[in-house]
Amino acid sequence: MLESIVEIRVHREGLKAETSIELSTIADPQTVETVTENEKESIVRNYTTLEALRTIDFYLAFLINFFNSALTGLTSSTVKTYGRDCGFDNNFLVLVLTLSSVFNCLGRLTWGIIGNRYSFKGPLIILQIEWASLWFTYGFVTQVGGTAAKALFAIWTFLLYTCLAANFVLIPNLATRIFGPRSMPTIFGLLFAAMAPSTLILSGVIAHFDIRGQWVPIYCSGAGFAVIGLILTLFLRDPNGACTAWTNSCARVCDCCRRNPKEEDVWNKPEISDKKEFN
Repeated sequence: MLESIVEIRVHREGLKAETSIELSTIADPQTVETVTENEKESIVRNYTTLEALRTIDFYLAFLINFFNSALTGLTSSTVKTYGRDCGFDNNFLVLVLTLSSVFNCLGRLTWGIIGNRYSFKGPLIILQIEWASLWFTYGFVTQVGGTAAKALFAIWTFLLYTCLAANFVLIPNLATRIFGPRSMPTIFGLLFAAMAPSTLILSGVIAHFDIRGQWVPIYCSGAGFAVIGLILTLFLRDPNGACTAWTNSCARVCDCCRRNPKEEDVWNKPEISDKKEFN
């Protein structure tokens, strides 16, 4: 039996608090390794705006948000026109769009909980796969006709609005996890600047062409955007990712284009001294 006394000092903004914890543990070589890993996880990396602009993760995230913004615009601008083209009455469409706003709200809460638990990369991969599947099939679900067409149209629309909500939750989560909280508002704003060219291009295409009756190729194109976002997501580095170890080989490909910040904050970082007493 090994009696260990671990002295933990927590430094925060010049204040120093010391707490002594007495632990009784069986001698185990994995104990020190576990402590070391926990200590590493407590380090917070804070990129400045210029440092973020020098790393590839910023541009990967920008492109992901560019394609996802096209999908959010596609959702908000074509769903009602698509429903009318399918012969659905206005009262039904108003009801679907009203309930969609509820799913948008609930989707932000649900995806926020998922993002807190599993970081951003795993949920973002799931989002892109779900989005691609929904867009690929959205143009076909109304072809069954009758009440089934209305039901499937409503279900698919509700799910698309939850995906829209997920994008507005996971991209800020991505910005905070990769670049740290200190410059997050500025970096987050730069990432969402991708919405401007994305929505402008989409608006120009919709205004220039008559899209009525062309829903299958339009929505299959949306599925292609989601697949591109999925591929780009695989190359992101997630410092706190859960269930994404299988993507590490993709992330390592871009390591040569990554830059570490000049400083690391040690908020809530324990300094663990190796004071041990043996009986």
